[in-house]
Amino acid sequence: MSIARVTMHELNEEGMHDKIEALYGTIVDEYFPQLEQVINIKTGPTSSISIAIYP
Repeated sequence: MSIARVTMHELNEEGMHDKIEALYGTIVDEYFPQLEQVINIKTGPTSSISIAIYP
């Protein structure tokens, strides 16, 4: 059975979603090797929810 970690993000300024997503893409395999899947959902101009699924 897998487990999920749900994280809510509130950013300081608009337009940061793309920058953070690009950075995350470069480090995800190194820092989260057991990660099965991640879903990032933009919920507003400066907010988002991340759902990470682990074994």
